[in-house]
Amino acid sequence: MTKTTTLNRRHAACLALFALLGASLPAWSNNVTHASPVPSAATDIGWDLALDRSIPGKGGWTTCYKYATGLQRKFTQAGGESHVVIYNWSQAGSGIQGCHAFLVYRDAAGNYWGTDALSDHPRWLRGTTPPEWATFWDADKAVQVVADLTDKKLKGRWANGPKV
Repeated sequence: MTKTTTLNRRHAACLALFALLGASLPAWSNNVTHASPVPSAATDIGWDLALDRSIPGKGGWTTCYKYATGLQRKFTQAGGESHVVIYNWSQAGSGIQGCHAFLVYRDAAGNYWGTDALSDHPRWLRGTTPPEWATFWDADKAVQVVADLTDKKLKGRWANGPKV
């Protein structure tokens, strides 16, 4: 079996889990604090979009994919780069594993921020790629990105359109 076949099967299994259960276990490392930049310029509405509690799935324990894709629609409508990062994770030595999805967006200053269904506010993320973001997000777990859902036409842009 090739590496691509294995990854495609893992991706399919993760997406099937989302379809059946509606999401994943929470990212426990959200309690970890890191030095982070200040949210960006007044014309950048990304922070406000990420704080919107009306998006379906917000606050749910098994709704991370539903929330991330709902929030991504708002970022796309506002013209900003965003990514739904889906990854498999495992807790070393415990046999515990699962899938998770969260949204990453770029602000006007070029910083990347992440949020998920259980986050109170966006968290600054180290790195510029989905594997770096997922590793930083769940720093206490082994992670493997299985999907990065993004609109490549919006790369490098921040959400500065109308708030929807």
